[in-house]
Amino acid sequence: MNYSIIEDWKREGIVLNGPVNIDEMADCERFLDFNFPRDFKQFYLLCSGFAEAVMDSKMLTLWPIIKIQWENWDQAFISVADYNVGSTNIGYIKGKEGIYRDYDEKKICDSFDEFLEHWQKETFVYI
Repeated sequence: MNYSIIEDWKREGIVLNGPVNIDEMADCERFLDFNFPRDFKQFYLLCSGFAEAVMDSKMLTLWPIIKIQWENWDQAFISVADYNVGSTNIGYIKGKEGIYRDYDEKKICDSFDEFLEHWQKETFVYI
């Protein structure tokens, strides 16, 4: 896993949240009745999304863990990011593997790591 995207965001001036702790991650998973994949957890143990509701230069926003928890209560689609201020949410579907977009539930990546790689290189390929 290559998290150089974090440095890209910092160069853009994006303020990032610090890491979540294991208890916060576990609380979120219990609340949502959803177990995040290992690569997602590893990333959030380093960086818990954007600190402010801002987009990066590719018009994407990575949600903080608290927003993930409260915005996805009682939902089958678990949003973790959005494109163009919520015009498209990106996340997980309970019971399925991979990363999906919300409006057609099309699988866009096999993993969170792959999603970050695409985000870093080219956003519009999958939005």
